[in-house]
Amino acid sequence: MNPTCIYCENEISTPLDKVHILPESAGNLTHILGHPVVCRKCNNYFGTKVEKPFLESQFVTINRSQMRIPSKSSGLVPSATGLLFAHGVHLEVQLDMNEEFPRIAPLHEKDLVKFISVLRPGSEGTMRFPAGVPPPKGLVTSRFVAKIAVEALLLRLEELGHQFITEARKSLRPLARHARYGEHKNWEILVRQAYPADTAFSDGSSVYDLPHEFAFDGAEDMIFFFLRMFGVEFALDMGCDEVKRVMHHVAALEMESPMKVDTIFQMGSAPAVVPSEWTKWT
Repeated sequence: MNPTCIYCENEISTPLDKVHILPESAGNLTHILGHPVVCRKCNNYFGTKVEKPFLESQFVTINRSQMRIPSKSSGLVPSATGLLFAHGVHLEVQLDMNEEFPRIAPLHEKDLVKFISVLRPGSEGTMRFPAGVPPPKGLVTSRFVAKIAVEALLLRLEELGHQFITEARKSLRPLARHARYGEHKNWEILVRQAYPADTAFSDGSSVYDLPHEFAFDGAEDMIFFFLRMFGVEFALDMGCDEVKRVMHHVAALEMESPMKVDTIFQMGSAPAVVPSEWTKWT
């Protein structure tokens, strides 16, 4: 008998070689499901209907541009937009993988003459670019986080043995159906800024970016999922569409995160990084 999909519960007749838990376009090359638990139809659906809207949000495109994370399909780093202040010229900034400096051009052809005039000797202009844009609220983010939570847990269970995946299917069903079909429409999540998106980390010998990481925590029969992307931390209760239990849990942690502690690379006299308060999103 063929295995069944964790989302639609239909048989998987042609298993996928691998399923990326986080999208490759978000910088994920390591968190991959090997055991056949997601069918091709659901995997394609997530790529276009769940992951794509989140990846196309300003929260992701700005951070991917700054970290030079290329698109899976085109291999290009997404461009960012800005404004040539006082002149009202909207800008497009492209920072490619192998270039040291960005390419800046007017977003609209009609502004080309204004843009060139600012580049002349003696001219002045200030460019401003958006920073600290939050993730989109509502189903776009909750379904994206739910999909990652389901598959991340399956990955952990896969390491323990396939029988654990079978046992977990029933308890994961509500969250899986929220991710796939938008059921339990108002699945609540907690969100906070854990550190600035451009924070660098150090392992003692090198300095690196950390686009994302995830972890699980909980007590007794409760499992809480924590995800960080570009400095923003998300948390949800995998067994309940409300955040009451996870709020009690994070309060007991006293602002600490269950994720592994990375050493933040402090530059000069930069102030210590302090996470913001958790807020509830629906």
